[in-house]
Amino acid sequence: MYKLKNGGLVSRPAKIGNTFIGSKTDLGQYGYYTIATPKPNDAPEGQMYVDDNTGEYDELRMEYTPTWVLQNAPVVSIPSLGTKITKLAFRNRILSEEKRAIYTASESNVDLKIYIDDINAATFIDLSQKETIDSVNQLEGFGLLSEGRADIILNTLVIDSELYKGNE
Repeated sequence: MYKLKNGGLVSRPAKIGNTFIGSKTDLGQYGYYTIATPKPNDAPEGQMYVDDNTGEYDELRMEYTPTWVLQNAPVVSIPSLGTKITKLAFRNRILSEEKRAIYTASESNVDLKIYIDDINAATFIDLSQKETIDSVNQLEGFGLLSEGRADIILNTLVIDSELYKGNE
């Protein structure tokens, strides 16, 4: 880290206006300052360690000892694209071995065969529709989907390539 005249640090030397970062500081030293204590990596979930800029400089050793404090990690909000996906996108959410189990079971189960035909006849699949939720959970209940897979199939965030755009 390079020390600024105002005490701050930057990651690399640079010229800003007439000031060259990394040149002599108010304390008489210049150049590269190493971080004396690394950032802790044991922050509780939802929090992170940050340097609160009250650390200490060791001019002789050219080290900066930051004061690490916990703060809430920024929440990244991903906008929902919706819940209507193409039939192919729905099929792709089901694993190959699960498809084999469904098709094998449908040979002796008329209701399952009707379900497959209904999906084939649909224009799109709405992951928030009660019938979709119930039927996917039922597939898991019958053992045709592994435990927990219904939740993954129904609740994985819809990406743009899966989205039904009304013209397919």
